[in-house]
Amino acid sequence: MKRSPVNTLVIWIKRITLALVAVAVLALVGVYLRSEYVLRKTYEVPLRTIAASADSVSVAVGRRLAKTHGCVSCHGQALEGAVFLDDPMLGYFVAGNLTGPVLEQSDSELERMIRQGVHTDGRSALGMPSAEYQHLSDHDLGAILTYLRSLPPAVGPTTEISPGPLARVGLAIGMFSPQRNDISVGTPPPVSRPTERGALGEYLAMTTCSGCHGQSLTGSIADGAPDLTIAAGYSAAAFAQLLRTGEGLGGRDLGIMSEASRERFVYFTEAEVDALQAFLKARVEAQSEGSKTAPL
Repeated sequence: MKRSPVNTLVIWIKRITLALVAVAVLALVGVYLRSEYVLRKTYEVPLRTIAASADSVSVAVGRRLAKTHGCVSCHGQALEGAVFLDDPMLGYFVAGNLTGPVLEQSDSELERMIRQGVHTDGRSALGMPSAEYQHLSDHDLGAILTYLRSLPPAVGPTTEISPGPLARVGLAIGMFSPQRNDISVGTPPPVSRPTERGALGEYLAMTTCSGCHGQSLTGSIADGAPDLTIAAGYSAAAFAQLLRTGEGLGGRDLGIMSEASRERFVYFTEAEVDALQAFLKARVEAQSEGSKTAPL
């Protein structure tokens, strides 16, 4: 018996619907499997020799560096661990307790996690800004480790990583890349931080700014951070005001930048603020000179 046009249409709608459902299911399975691969992938990274001293001066230095470099901002005031993301679509992420069992690791193992972005089991340290910390000098990192080992144990949230659907999509398509992929393999970190004004400014930019503004300091679409050429518009007084209070030009609130200033950069020394601005201004001037002399 010949089907009516209506019946034929219904059949085709059902077939198309089933096909779309099948494609959606396959896509979801693919996203899950790919994201799991990224999360579970292991890296062979050799240990580097680094030793944290136990003197009181290093503890004091490490305490300040733990603030300027964001350890406290993510892991809590007592470094007891803190929830830094709790969103149904992005997931649930905890910055681990830095006063507990993690300190059973050797200094070299902690160095590998912090500067090279790899856990003891070889997995990438998801969320650890190792692309920024890879530039930390041995002495600065050693001071931070000394400070961590001086802390009394504190109780914090259970460390968990539970990626939500959007986070899994980001992992699957490479939008959220494991930190290990952003490390300059083969480039050894400096033994100590530079003292010359311009070099110190560059060191500070790479170890405190590049996490949001990118390794080239040209900005990040994902983080909404601008090219740091914007710093050229600030006078010395206005730049210091920004880093001390989080207040931008015209009294503006700059969101994450304002938060970072109040939580981290307020602990910069005057010499560090001066060196950072000097480097950022010199960078803009060098780019301007390059554009003037570039061939047409």
